[in-house]
Amino acid sequence: MGYLLARTFFDMAEYDRCAHALSNVAAPKALFLRGYAKFMAGERAKMERLGDPLSPADVRHATNEQLVEVLELVQPYLDVSAGKGDAWLHFLHGLVHARLGNSPEAVESLAASIALYPYNWSAWEELANLMVSENLFASTRQRLPESFMKQFFAAHCVLHRAFDIEEVQPALKSLRSTFSSATGMVPRLVALCLSEQRLYAECAERWESINAADPYCLDGLVSYANALFALGKETRLGFVAHNALAVDRQRPEPWIAVGNLHSLRAEHAKAAESFRRAIALQRDDPTAWVLLGHECIELKQTEAAAEAFQRALDLNPRDCRALYGLGNMYQLLGLHAYSLHHWEQACAIRPTDARMWGCLAHAYHYHGAPESALRACKRAVAADPAYLDPDIFALIGSILASRRQEPALPPPPTSTTTPPALPTWAHPPPSAPPTTTAASEDPIPWFRAAWAQRTRALGASDDLRPAGLVATAEALFHHALAGLAGASDTMALERELDEYIRDATVAAGDDDALRPRVEAMQRALRAAVDGRTAGMGNGVARKRRRVAPAGS
Repeated sequence: MGYLLARTFFDMAEYDRCAHALSNVAAPKALFLRGYAKFMAGERAKMERLGDPLSPADVRHATNEQLVEVLELVQPYLDVSAGKGDAWLHFLHGLVHARLGNSPEAVESLAASIALYPYNWSAWEELANLMVSENLFASTRQRLPESFMKQFFAAHCVLHRAFDIEEVQPALKSLRSTFSSATGMVPRLVALCLSEQRLYAECAERWESINAADPYCLDGLVSYANALFALGKETRLGFVAHNALAVDRQRPEPWIAVGNLHSLRAEHAKAAESFRRAIALQRDDPTAWVLLGHECIELKQTEAAAEAFQRALDLNPRDCRALYGLGNMYQLLGLHAYSLHHWEQACAIRPTDARMWGCLAHAYHYHGAPESALRACKRAVAADPAYLDPDIFALIGSILASRRQEPALPPPPTSTTTPPALPTWAHPPPSAPPTTTAASEDPIPWFRAAWAQRTRALGASDDLRPAGLVATAEALFHHALAGLAGASDTMALERELDEYIRDATVAAGDDDALRPRVEAMQRALRAAVDGRTAGMGNGVARKRRRVAPAGS
């Protein structure tokens, strides 16, 4: 009777009354409910102490004052090392250790809870939040019991912790063969996978079918709103945001959709306010913090943007979006060493993201490391066949042109002036400057091969700047032209040179500033071909004179 009364108090969110009603009950189920009620009471008190996000009253590191008491309550009734006892007490023990920052103890307790009862998704989700590296994920995954819940856990970790996206495909295939419903978690994981692969059109279509089958479910709405934002579908995004607010205004997902809508309309102040409302409803959502940081950059509030991105990294150290945002912010401030530091981290976490490599290439270029920038450009172009950075070809062309025209530059003089003091929110730059040593493999031949395969399609895109295409074609043209004299297959090389000129002609169009550069390429090719032909003719004549009989 006491347990039923306490459960009623818990359902009414009267957590202190619930814990008090079970103060004299020692059964495992009652102990769990009592400890969890104390935990929830502490979480509610912590939320009340927090101010508005990024306001002067905001408290960054508020703690749950009930954690130690809950730990002392649960500890005597379980033995984590033995892997025995009550699954729910192990879960509560791991939850408290996770909030206290004791990750190894939390992983052990949550793994023990899952081994005893593998169908508690909250335990799997808390365990996923502790997977800060791929090695830890792999070792923990081997210890967990085999079940379909393990497949959900693997997919969740890959999609939310920026692990290798290829690892999620077997898990999704297995889950789709087990669960064939058009609603539920499996279709949402498939849509999230499409969003992570930047296939926004397919992602939006998938969410359309999911919402048609389950229009009142808001789980995963953030991914749908982000896809519509990336596609620029303002009308559809407004419809989705309006319907989501009608379903539940006390969930963060509708306000994130509203914020995306305002951001698409360039109403950045309203967007930032919507994201703040979403954060106030759910403080542990890194996506809302990242989006708020981007809006603060648009509003020229750099200190607030840095704090928002850092909050996202506190929640998920592997969040590449936050690292990308910090890198962009520091580049806008001219702090290129700091932007380089964060973009290097982002590339290490997600080496298949072309955007990160493109940003890293620009950071190396600003840092005076052209060879490192060129290698980063190669990684960017190779990572994603659909990568259309407007500046990447201009960067490649300028680096290759400077390599052709200028000798190696001496190192810049050492500055004797003291650099200006950085603001308190600036994070430390890399401990060592970027390497400028040449790669063991020259990337220019690779760019020449990639150009023949991909630049036809890229050149048709309106997103690319003609100057970048002309600069790259010009640099590759001169690199190929230098090898014309000693080439064994001159016909193939001349065809390649003609293709560079044709591509540059198409890119230049009617631009009066670019057409002279194309004409110079045409003159250089004619001169090289004429010179080679004349040389061949003189060589044949000399050979005939050597073999001709005397007196002829």
